[in-house]
Amino acid sequence: GWDPKELIGTNVQELYPDNQQRITLITDLVKKGALRDYLVQLKNKEGRYIDAALNCHIISDSGGKPVMIEGTVRDVTERKTAEDALALAKKKLGLLNTVTFQDIQNAVFSLNGYFQLQQQHPLDETLKGYVAKETEILGTISDSLKFAGQYQSLGQNPPGWQNVHH
Repeated sequence: GWDPKELIGTNVQELYPDNQQRITLITDLVKKGALRDYLVQLKNKEGRYIDAALNCHIISDSGGKPVMIEGTVRDVTERKTAEDALALAKKKLGLLNTVTFQDIQNAVFSLNGYFQLQQQHPLDETLKGYVAKETEILGTISDSLKFAGQYQSLGQNPPGWQNVHH
């Protein structure tokens, strides 16, 4: 919201809600020489604090002594809010999936136990056939749950390079 001319001569410390954040930024910048998409909080023109991404580098004098920081600031408040909402939704869905999976797995385990108990009593051939089919269906449900659990965990971690030799 600032016009660049309005910021010229402004004490940059006034734009940070926490001076420690500014000190950390400068420490990282001195260490690396340049920063890209560095997230900070800054005061906007209305006086509200926003989430911002900085791209900046150090400008040094002819003797190599740092004299200023040059860079750009981009308001990423909406993006950060959306990312936070997405992360919360993922967390809630993960919890719901975990609880649901455990409930179904417990029910399958219990039902399988009752089928095992039922097989200990004399059954006619028709009932034995039914129990065998029911046990087979329980195995299919259990296998489907295992697959769904593995599928659910896909994409939970950020992508990374894989060593194809392993």
